[in-house]
Amino acid sequence: MLKEKSVLEMQIMYNQGCSLKHIAKVTGYSINTVRKYARDNKEPKYSARPRRSHKLDGFRDYLQARVNEASPNWIPAT
Repeated sequence: MLKEKSVLEMQIMYNQGCSLKHIAKVTGYSINTVRKYARDNKEPKYSARPRRSHKLDGFRDYLQARVNEASPNWIPAT
């Protein structure tokens, strides 16, 4: 995940005439990443990922009900 500072640094170095290879070496990112953000003058956009399904999703209500039933005395592990 790129930070705004890194993207801004790449854009400044590119505008000053530094080569993509040199910028990649200094920043530690690949040349393709440097090319993408240095030439486009865009900030990286990250969106929230969709929630993944889990094995217990179908049993979540049942498990919550069982925990609520045993509220004062918790269910033993044995």
